[in-house]
Amino acid sequence: MEQWLAGSGKAVADSQSTDLDGDGDADLLRVNTDGTVSAFRNNGILDGNAWSSPLVVAASPGTTDPLRMRFADLNNDGMAEFVRINSDGTLSAFRNNGILDGNAWSSPLVIAASPGTTDPLRMRFADLNNDGMAEFVRINSDGTLSAFRNNGILDGNAWSSPLVIAASPGTTDPLRTRFADLNNDGMAELVRINSDGSLSAFRNNGIMNDRAWSADVVIAANPGTTDPTRLAIA
Repeated sequence: MEQWLAGSGKAVADSQSTDLDGDGDADLLRVNTDGTVSAFRNNGILDGNAWSSPLVVAASPGTTDPLRMRFADLNNDGMAEFVRINSDGTLSAFRNNGILDGNAWSSPLVIAASPGTTDPLRMRFADLNNDGMAEFVRINSDGTLSAFRNNGILDGNAWSSPLVIAASPGTTDPLRTRFADLNNDGMAELVRINSDGSLSAFRNNGIMNDRAWSADVVIAANPGTTDPTRLAIA
């Protein structure tokens, strides 16, 4: 489970929890130009009737920048919370109330006061240990990855102290770093988009330390583009 990022001519997409109603189907979210967020409920039909009519689920999210909006299940209830990355780098979470309308979220709570970066491109959410709750992952400027384990508490104690989970991921570009569960074990793998466009995956070993990943293997040699903003994992 990860986030969608777009803005300033850049985009990066990862497998993300956008299930807003706990039915197991990802809903479609649109960040409008005025900053409001509209949701299209997934009807479970893979055709032109896939989505219900849009409903505004966030009228005042506190930002108009889609780069600063994320969705991830933070409390293992099967419904994605809305996370706002504030301009000072702090993180605020809106608990999902399970209501797809203007009352979709509870009031925001600060869940990270000092995440170690103010750059939203370097902030990710992914379940790394199969507990149903997304960890917070920071992509450091030297390319190393630090993970904050989710404690299941939606407040200032949401995360454990950071641990380095990748010392040599092979890139310092956050646009080329992705997370997605590729083998249905409930734990997100690390995927690197190489400069030639090929994709390399590091299997998640379920250990949140510097032995978190197995050796990388190429999982796509010719995806048809070398532009990381055109590659998404769903």
